[in-house]
Amino acid sequence: MQDIPVDLLEKLGQAVLDSPVLSIMVVDREMHIVWHNRSYARDMGAAGSDLRGRKCYEVASDVKVHKGCPTQSTLREGSHTRGLYDFGEKNAVILTIPLGGGLAAKVHTFVPKDAGHDPEMFPGE
Repeated sequence: MQDIPVDLLEKLGQAVLDSPVLSIMVVDREMHIVWHNRSYARDMGAAGSDLRGRKCYEVASDVKVHKGCPTQSTLREGSHTRGLYDFGEKNAVILTIPLGGGLAAKVHTFVPKDAGHDPEMFPGE
């Protein structure tokens, strides 16, 4: 693999963190949100709010950690997870990333469940 300039990697990293499509949060072992991007707050129905310090499952309107929570699994096992998860009216493609020091990141994007809804497609050539 060729060397990638550090400034390019920094730009890419910032673009991912600022993405309007990818919702990103970082949680600690107790599932407290320690950082999130604007997309995460928007997807949780709290656009413009600072959700730091709150339990991620409470932000998602639950009283306890979701059964099979991929973020909790990443914290416990220190490994990445990915999958499609059912959130009732919509699905989410989720990736979790171990960050070390008792922290994990969760990146998700919602995808429509409605079979009558045309998914956003890339134009053909």
